[in-house]
Amino acid sequence: MVEVLRFSMVMLIAAAMSVVGWQLMAHFPAVWEFDRTSFGLILPSIFLWAFLIAAVRRTTVAGAVAIGLLSPLLGGFLLGGPTGVGIVLSAWPAAFLTGAFTGLLIHRCLFWDDAREPRLAGGRAEPSERK
Repeated sequence: MVEVLRFSMVMLIAAAMSVVGWQLMAHFPAVWEFDRTSFGLILPSIFLWAFLIAAVRRTTVAGAVAIGLLSPLLGGFLLGGPTGVGIVLSAWPAAFLTGAFTGLLIHRCLFWDDAREPRLAGGRAEPSERK
């Protein structure tokens, strides 16, 4: 039951952050609106993170942020090929910051309320694990 809840939370985060990322890329700092493109990015983002979840489970916090940094490029390539990657690179600050934050949120969501505490970069245990 807990795994279903975690997976649902990850998919909700992926959907919300895809909209936030697009709004930052396309409309910043103008008025945000939930347009057709925002709606069209939700499902591909959910599918992308459904596959990336396996990698995020096996990595550290820094690794999850790195996977998040790559996610806009992967999503752009899956949706638009080289043109999609070009769109992502043209708005790189918004795309990569949103991706990194998404990776961090998903990593924290996966290790939420679990006996397996996440590891920091370099494999060191977090302070709660030290004895």
